[in-house]
Amino acid sequence: LALELAAARVNVLSAAALRDRLERRLPLLVAGPRDVPVRQQTLRAAIDWSYDLLGEGERELFSRLAVFAGGCSATAAGDVCGATLAALGSLVEKSLIQQRPGSDGDVRFGMLETMREYASERLREREDAELRRRAHAEHFLALAEEAEPELKGEGAAAWLARLEDEHDNFRAALGWARRAGATELELRLASALDVFLELRGHLTEGRGWLEGALSRRGEAPAPVRAKALKAAAILVLRQGDHRLARGLLEEALALYRDLGDERWVARMLANLGSVAIHEGDYERATGLFEETIPLFRAAGDDRALAVTLSNLASIAKVGGDDARARELGEEGLAVALRGGDKEAASISLHNLARAALRERRHDDAARRFADSLELGVELGYKELIAYCVEGFGELAAARREWRRAARLLGAGKSMFDALGVPVGSEEREGYEATLERLEEPLGDAALAKGAAEGRAMSPEQAVSYALESTGPA
Repeated sequence: LALELAAARVNVLSAAALRDRLERRLPLLVAGPRDVPVRQQTLRAAIDWSYDLLGEGERELFSRLAVFAGGCSATAAGDVCGATLAALGSLVEKSLIQQRPGSDGDVRFGMLETMREYASERLREREDAELRRRAHAEHFLALAEEAEPELKGEGAAAWLARLEDEHDNFRAALGWARRAGATELELRLASALDVFLELRGHLTEGRGWLEGALSRRGEAPAPVRAKALKAAAILVLRQGDHRLARGLLEEALALYRDLGDERWVARMLANLGSVAIHEGDYERATGLFEETIPLFRAAGDDRALAVTLSNLASIAKVGGDDARARELGEEGLAVALRGGDKEAASISLHNLARAALRERRHDDAARRFADSLELGVELGYKELIAYCVEGFGELAAARREWRRAARLLGAGKSMFDALGVPVGSEEREGYEATLERLEEPLGDAALAKGAAEGRAMSPEQAVSYALESTGPA
């Protein structure tokens, strides 16, 4: 990096001037700590030297850019730091920042971590340091809240990728909000990211954000707190903590009732129905879902309606009413597709695949699993991908493709282990029954070998293998 910084000035300074500026740094290094490695001394001198050559406006921008973690777009740099493209380009030419493409193909600007640490030191020396950190947090709050409704529509995959690009910036913004006591901003930002956190498998991290913010009891309007309680409950439920999820949802429900927000009252009741499913209380779950369906229809809440119909289909399937399960599942899928909600559609397709598998409609099951898996891959929905890979394993066993089944079950199990989420009761029973079924045709050694081969697959390899045309194993 030191050589790169010096090279960036060759077209500005003569060789003699370069030598003179470097030599004037040497006494400072000699006077410094004796135990600092020479490489670090040289790097610090090179950065100091390059920084000193900047104009005041460039120094100001360079230090302000330290608020970004993992880089930023030109728009973000402009909003937070007042940067122009010309000024950013100048810092790139001088090797003080770098540029690379983002997930959407647009240019992102960032710093090596060593350079960012140096810029952070310089930012702390400036009077506007706290102002810039607040501006950074407010910018990424606005981005998260802009993305929130888009994650339920046709552009969900692109928005999820964009949020992944900014994951480190969200972490930085939440860290600042926590230290600054900006509880409302912290709650709003963490809860706006709940779908992103759930689909991309950042469950533990998101749960930590939300539980931490909720525990601080800072000033926040009731709707903000209620939304954060709901978001925390969803992540907690995904990790199998049913009792805590129920408590969070009941607290959110009480707040929404006090606010007179009937739409969110209905959604909390439906979420409590989901908790009841996980607890095996299908009677209570059915009652809650049937109570909310007319409310969702009246409100035109297609997202909630699609998920609730899919949940009722799951209950019907567990009860052995395959015709009812198929009817509810098809309606849920139609509602999800009507609203362009790919997440809800992927869940409905997975449930329809399971129903088809139970009814031994193997070709239909394969088609539904494939459609669900492809949507899951598009969204980066890690938990659903794992369910579909495992489902393809059960399908392979039903088709007597024994080795293929063993590999897919191993791959699916590995994905669930990596996510740290419990498998649903129906899928767990199917997984265990399929493993038992494979013991006789394969034997213990071949079954263990096939499962190990599946566990060794990357998620991408497992998806490709699952989607291959099935044939003799």
